[in-house]
Amino acid sequence: TTAIATYAVVTGLTLQTGTTYYAKVSAISQSLVSGNFSNVSNGILVDTTPALSFNVYGGTTTAGQSLPSIDNSGALSANWDVAVDSESRVLEYYYGIWKNIKSGEPNVSSWQVNDPVLKTSATVIVPLENNTTYYFGIKAKNGAGLYSSVQYSGGIRVESSSPPVILSLSDK
Repeated sequence: TTAIATYAVVTGLTLQTGTTYYAKVSAISQSLVSGNFSNVSNGILVDTTPALSFNVYGGTTTAGQSLPSIDNSGALSANWDVAVDSESRVLEYYYGIWKNIKSGEPNVSSWQVNDPVLKTSATVIVPLENNTTYYFGIKAKNGAGLYSSVQYSGGIRVESSSPPVILSLSDK
């Protein structure tokens, strides 16, 4: 009995990003007689580039600075432009939350897949600290499994500002 290979690996090719390549296969018998070729495959699109950069906004945009919105429940919200990937399209968005810095891995909320995956907004409830600035970071994943660079919102500063306490009132 001879094992039958159901796949082939072809090396040494020079493939172009953005080009779709197709294949046909044919079986060869032990007596070296070639069978008919198969139908053409669905094709494999070569994609070696991540999605292009995009803008992230908060609930309000003022004078060109994006500010994530916050409400009394501690919910941070942001939205962003649709990311563009001309080869294999964007399949998912991921978001994370940072405090006081916009680099490295998220330090408040780790990377989460946005749900639904192609929705271009997210709201997250996180414990907020006074005198702290929070940032949304968003990255897009394309059909080739490549991630865009992280795009950040402008920051929102949470500050304690308790109103003055009135101890007594007098009409004198």
